[in-house]
Amino acid sequence: MITSPAEGTLIEDSSFLVEGTGIPGATIMVTVTGASMRMVTVPESGLWSVSVGVPLSNPPEGFDVSATQQVADGPASLPSNVVHLSNYVPPPEITAPRDGAVILTPTFTVRGTGVPGYSILLQTGRIYVTTVDASGNWTVADVITEFLPPAGFDVSAAQNLGGALSSAMSNVVHITTVLTPPVIGSPADGAATPASVIVTGIGALGATVTVFDGATALISGPVNAVGEFTFLVTLSAGAHVLSATQTLSGFTSDPSNIVTVTVTSPPPPTPTVTTEVHDAAHNAVSSVTAGTAVHARVGVTGTGAPLTGRVKVFWYDAGGCLAGTHLAVSPLLSLVDGAVDATSFAQTPSTLGTYSFQAVYSGDPAYQDTTGPCVPFTVDPLPPATVTTQVHDASHTVVTSAVAGITVHPFVQ
Repeated sequence: MITSPAEGTLIEDSSFLVEGTGIPGATIMVTVTGASMRMVTVPESGLWSVSVGVPLSNPPEGFDVSATQQVADGPASLPSNVVHLSNYVPPPEITAPRDGAVILTPTFTVRGTGVPGYSILLQTGRIYVTTVDASGNWTVADVITEFLPPAGFDVSAAQNLGGALSSAMSNVVHITTVLTPPVIGSPADGAATPASVIVTGIGALGATVTVFDGATALISGPVNAVGEFTFLVTLSAGAHVLSATQTLSGFTSDPSNIVTVTVTSPPPPTPTVTTEVHDAAHNAVSSVTAGTAVHARVGVTGTGAPLTGRVKVFWYDAGGCLAGTHLAVSPLLSLVDGAVDATSFAQTPSTLGTYSFQAVYSGDPAYQDTTGPCVPFTVDPLPPATVTTQVHDASHTVVTSAVAGITVHPFVQ
C-alpha cells in the first residue's frame, strides 16, 4: 500500500519519494504513468521507500502512481491503491506591453499574471527574476531595451516554486525598437476627392501621427488602441501630395507612403456653431445643483446659402470633451430660425463634478460639417436646509413667554 505522497500532491521537482507498507522481503514494483518503473525490497519493518522520476511530458491532467509486490517466485499482487499526482505548473501570462509594441526608451516595465508565491523568470536575451504577489500579479521594472536587428526582440516568461520543475513558456511578446513610418491606406493614390477628405491608415500604438500636404502639417492626433488613425482634412481645389509621420517617445519616423489626390471643387464655407447650457427655464447657466435638468441650446450661422443641415448633441462626463467619456448622443435635430433648443435631450446629472455639451452640424451640402466648442459646466451640491424652531402652547400659538404650569412644545419647520 502507498502511504505517501498523498492524493493530489503537486510534485515540484524532477523526482520524488514514494513510501508504503508491504510484506518483509517482498519486492515492490512502483509504476509511474509516463515514467520508468522502480523496484525496492521491503525491509523487516514492513516500511519501504523508493525515489521515482516524474513524467517528462509534464501532462496538465497529472499522472498516477501505483505499486505491486511479489514474494519470492510467487505471482505479483494486484496493484495497490492508485495515487493521482500532478507536476503541472501552468505558464504565466505577460499582459503588458502588448505584442507588437514599439519601445524606444532605454528601459521599460513588463507586467503579467501567475500563481501567487511562484518565481517568475523573464527572458529578453537577459534573465530577470521576480515573485508573483498574493493577488496573482507580477511586475519587472527597468527591463533593458534590446536594440537588436532587425528592429526588435521577444519577451517571454516561465514560473516555478523553487524546485527544478518549471512551467512551459508564457505567451511571447515581440517588441519593436525602430519606429517605422505609418501607412496611409485611404484615399488611394491618384484619387479625385471632394474638399473634405478622410485620411485613414495604420500606425504604432501610442504614437502621434501628423498628416502633411507637401511640407505643410495639416492635422495631428493619436493612433487608436487597435493601431489605426483617422483624420478629416480640408483641401483647396487642385493637386495635393499627402504623407504622414508618427512620433513616439520623442522619436519621429520617416515619412509614410505618398498619396497624391486632386480636389475638383473649392471647399464649402464653415458655419459658426455656438452652444450654451440652459436650465429648464431657458436661462444660460455655468453651474447647477445636483438633480437639475439642463439642455444644450445650439446656434448655427452661415455666410452664404440658407442652412439646411441638422445638429447632433453629445453629452460628456468631463469638462474637456476629448478627456471625458461621451455618455449619450442625441438624434439629429432640425434648426428652427438658425437654432436648436434641445429640450428633448435634457440631462439631469445627480453626481457632483464637471460635465460638457458639444454640438456637431452636418448634412448641409452648402457648408462643411462643423464641430462646435466643448462647453463645460459644473454640478454643485444642494445648499444646506434651513431649520426654524418655534415655541407653541397647547393651542399651537407661538409664544415667547408663559406662566408657570402652562404646557409648551417645540414646532420645527
